Amino acid sequence: MTKSITCVICPSGCNIVVEGGGISINSVTGNRCPRGREYAMNEFICPMRTLTSSVAVKHGERPVFSVRTTNPIPKEKMKECMDIIMTLEIEAPIQMYQQIIHNILNTGVDVVATTCIKRV
Repeated sequence: MTKSITCVICPSGCNIVVEGGGISINSVTGNRCPRGREYAMNEFICPMRTLTSSVAVKHGERPVFSVRTTNPIPKEKMKECMDIIMTLEIEAPIQMYQQIIHNILNTGVDVVATTCIKRV
């Protein structure tokens, strides 16, 4: 299998081609730095993303607040995580970095607030 990946680690945006199968990588070409090579290899084997979203607030000064994962999660679990987050309604007050979900989908990653919300 061959996969073309655009590196997003630095502004160069190298077009990297990775060849392999499953978790086995045969070759990586097109990267201009070691970070690009590592990014492409990780993207080929198990793409990871940081999830950002918003959550509804009950009795808050605003109707929603922003959240994010504390670390990247597998790209394949993004939709399932979003489905969970979309069902939430958290009562104010909310503190920045307050844990909203612990260990979402057993990924070892938490979902935390990225802003403060006062109660009204």
